[in-house]
Amino acid sequence: MYKTLFSLMAILSLSSTHLYAVEFGVGMNLSGSGNTIYLPVNISENIRLEPYLSAFKSTSKGGPLPTAYSNTFEVNFFGLGIFNIKHISGNKNVIIGMRAAYLRGKRNFISGGVSTSDYVVRGYSIGPVLGVEYFPISGLSIGGDVTWVFSKRFEHSQDSVNSDVYNSTSNTTTSATIKYYFE
Repeated sequence: MYKTLFSLMAILSLSSTHLYAVEFGVGMNLSGSGNTIYLPVNISENIRLEPYLSAFKSTSKGGPLPTAYSNTFEVNFFGLGIFNIKHISGNKNVIIGMRAAYLRGKRNFISGGVSTSDYVVRGYSIGPVLGVEYFPISGLSIGGDVTWVFSKRFEHSQDSVNSDVYNSTSNTTTSATIKYYFE
């Protein structure tokens, strides 16, 4: 996967026809239940690489006593987006590209206050992205995107009972973002 990613980056960087000052930025996701930090790098006028870090945690509880349960799921994403930027006007862009991420985390399940299952979680996600961004002032971007995400997850039990879980999902996510580019 890394060889493919670096090959794609090399091909995209060759498509730049003139010199362009690399532009770095920082941003965050304003929507959703997780926390995402973006570190966009505009390597040419039309190409953006966007490493990102994301943390997600969910807890669900329920059931009558004494069989009540609690399920806690924590995962961190380490990802990269590669985007083609289409300039609509001086302060509006359309963004088309892909995001891929490696994920790792843990899941803990307690049932009836007695039995506990701990899992180590590993996996990946990948998907195409379509977004827009608007620059109300120079360097500040407000935007949003839609992503179709395919993810595959493996959960390995750390208990004496060996119960591994494999999970594949696909869904559509939307996000609202704010980013600042250092000029």
